[in-house]
Amino acid sequence: MYGGKGVSTHDSCLSQNVVFEDPAAKVVGEAEVREAFRALRVMKPKTLAFEIVGERETNASTIFEIDLWQRYNFGSNLPFEVYSRLYVEASGPDSAIFRIEERWQNESILHVPPFGAVRRINGIASYNLTSIFIA
Repeated sequence: MYGGKGVSTHDSCLSQNVVFEDPAAKVVGEAEVREAFRALRVMKPKTLAFEIVGERETNASTIFEIDLWQRYNFGSNLPFEVYSRLYVEASGPDSAIFRIEERWQNESILHVPPFGAVRRINGIASYNLTSIFIA
């Protein structure tokens, strides 16, 4: 997903109601999440390191904590690196992912108003615009 190749349509690991949220956007539903990771390829992501650092069971799901170091590019001369802590939550007999939270620099996402609404508006706008402008 993070390597710029999107999410496989043949063997989906996502639930239909999956939610992806980072400090900038919140996308809801399999179609929006697929589009977000498809459009990521424009940034030419390269995974520098990936490590599962934790796993815990709740009554209804398993939560994986993952450290991810990525390099992205704005154009050809503007590379930048990002460290993120991912919280990936899965459940059900097929272990479908239903929530992904990406914390940049492992900083908690602000959930107080208006931040949640702004992230959702950004997610909706991104879904619609990248579908049009990114081939």
